[in-house]
Amino acid sequence: MGSDLSQIFGQNGFDPNSVEPADDFDVLPPGKYPVLIESADGRPTKNGQGFGVNLQFSILDGQFKGRKLFKWINIQHTSQKAQEIGQREFSALGKAIGLISITNTNQLLGKAVIAHVKVKDNDNDIRTFSSTLRGLTSTLAEQSQSTQEATGQQQALAQQQTNTPPWMQNGAVNQQANVNGTPR
Repeated sequence: MGSDLSQIFGQNGFDPNSVEPADDFDVLPPGKYPVLIESADGRPTKNGQGFGVNLQFSILDGQFKGRKLFKWINIQHTSQKAQEIGQREFSALGKAIGLISITNTNQLLGKAVIAHVKVKDNDNDIRTFSSTLRGLTSTLAEQSQSTQEATGQQQALAQQQTNTPPWMQNGAVNQQANVNGTPR
C-alpha cells in the first residue's frame, strides 16, 4: 500500500541525484544547553499499554544554535521503574518551566529550559532539565554588580566634577561667546 509520488514529482518520480543528501549530525558534546520546546505530543507507547510525551527541542544559543534534540518521557508504563523514571523526568521539566500542574502538553510549547545533555550509546540523551531563571539569576547578579561598580565610578566622577570649576569640567575650557557667536 504505497503512495503515488508521481502527482508530486511527475511521471518520472523523484530523482535522488537532483538533491544533496542529508548529512548525519554529530553527537553534541555533553553539557547544558538552553532549549525551546517546539513540540510536545502525548501518545500511547509502541505496545499500547502505556503513555508518554514525545518532545522536540531547538537549541537557542551558542555553537549549536538551531540544532534539534528529542526526548521521550514515559508517563504511564507497565514497568513501575520506567514509569517512576519518566515521571521524575516530567517533574524536572515541569518545575524548570515553573508549572504547578500539567494538564495538557500545549502548556509546554514555546517554553525555554536548560537541557542537561549526556552521550549514551553514541547518541544524545537529555538526562534532566533546569530553569533558565537559574542562569538568568546569576546573569542578573553579575549585571547588578557591574551596575553598582559603574554607579560608584559615576558618583566618584560627579564628586570630582563638583570640586572642579564648571569651565574645567569634561576636560575642556568653557568659553563664553560674544554677541557675534565667536569665542572671546
